[in-house]
Amino acid sequence: MQEYKWWKNNFPIIEIKKAKSILHEFKTVELVDYGLAINPYIGCQHRCLYCYATYEWAPDFYDKIYVKENADKILKVELPLHGISTPVMIGTSTDSYQPVELKFKITRRIIEILQKHQVTYYIFTKSTAVLRDLDLHAKYKDKCFIIWSLTTIDEKIKRKIEPFAASASKIFEAMRIMRKNGITCGINIDPIMPCINDDKAMLSELLLKAKEADCSFVSSGILRLREDIWQRMKIFFESEGRKNIINVYEKIYFEEPKKIGYYYFAKEEYCEEITDFIIEQCKRLDLHYGFPFLSNSKIKLNFQKSLLEYIHGQACTCTSIH
Repeated sequence: MQEYKWWKNNFPIIEIKKAKSILHEFKTVELVDYGLAINPYIGCQHRCLYCYATYEWAPDFYDKIYVKENADKILKVELPLHGISTPVMIGTSTDSYQPVELKFKITRRIIEILQKHQVTYYIFTKSTAVLRDLDLHAKYKDKCFIIWSLTTIDEKIKRKIEPFAASASKIFEAMRIMRKNGITCGINIDPIMPCINDDKAMLSELLLKAKEADCSFVSSGILRLREDIWQRMKIFFESEGRKNIINVYEKIYFEEPKKIGYYYFAKEEYCEEITDFIIEQCKRLDLHYGFPFLSNSKIKLNFQKSLLEYIHGQACTCTSIH
């Protein structure tokens, strides 16, 4: 059976773009926190099957990378308008350390400006290229956080669902280096997907490896489905010869559908079973669960536990994909 690819070009087209704005406000209603988001690029080279940032507003998200070359100049103008006490999240709709960053260094220039103004920042990434800016982050360790999105330590599965993201072993290696330099680092297991990366033995081992890498905190989130994401995933399951998994998803997401905006949410029982398991494992390993930079991060973030869900504004017994 032919391998399914949800992107067209082996290498994405790079296009230089003049940004009109770089800082975007968000308010996490349920978490009662406010902040700003920066995305130095549009599009992403990691090409994750489940990506939330694709849709009508970015139909070529997998195949074209827009480089916001004037991001630092715009930031210098916009930052004073928001106040330097407001935290900034970098890479909420793209990876700010994807391969093009090594050439254009947009993220680095942004960080230099944020540091100059003493702004706290949080970086979300799937890449180890963040180490290229170790010098910057290390000297600013009391006001920055590095959060790796790590869905699985099973590299065979990882290559199938996020083919160009860094390996789990490389991420843990990068985390050890960051931690030795005193930088706060976390793992965000998000999204957790039925029959793909919800195996409890794998999750236990992932958390153990995080502990061994001196991980500062762990967070997690259950996959939410949008029509375009579901269509990609259905074709993926069919290409893997696993049509039976489609029935599992239909039961978890569509039997008694809970829909908010464009998104379908998994059954609450499934969400609670997986999240409760992760929280218990974190307790056993003495790992902090939740985002420590949020005022009430110690509460259990019920139903959909992902911070990224709020930024964007909006138990299964089966054999996993291998």
